[in-house]
Amino acid sequence: MRKLALVALSALLLVFVAGRIRRALASPEQALRWQLEDMLDGFNAPRVGPMIGGFHTDFRDESSGIGREDLKSALAYLVLTHKDPATKDWNLEVELPDESISIEMAEDQKRATVRVTPTFFITHGDARDVWWSAGATADFVHVDGRWRCLRTRGVNHAQRPE
Repeated sequence: MRKLALVALSALLLVFVAGRIRRALASPEQALRWQLEDMLDGFNAPRVGPMIGGFHTDFRDESSGIGREDLKSALAYLVLTHKDPATKDWNLEVELPDESISIEMAEDQKRATVRVTPTFFITHGDARDVWWSAGATADFVHVDGRWRCLRTRGVNHAQRPE
């Protein structure tokens, strides 16, 4: 039994190390795509930490003027209030297909402009409807080994449900 546990632990360690090596060797654009995926996975979980983790501490949305802490509060509010009445589960989900992401890397590979058109869905029992077809342009910077969203602009807040 101890031998089996040791083998399982070794396998987990190997998977972890291989993942770290894979991320370290990835192109800057691929690393940015993975950061976007992590943020989406956090939204769909829902877990505020991974959602907000991709935003720089100096983040500012130029369309609304909100900063990172305001965004974090708004996301926490969504998590607490958007529950399916029947199941009591989180009833929002976001999708961001590859074709709805455009990334322009700066020459230094430490900055990027990202245009995204995610679609947010709301569920009610078995029904799933579009809640918000969002759109935004975001400026990302690579700091401390990770991509962080510093600014967003052109967000179509007027089309967002209240």
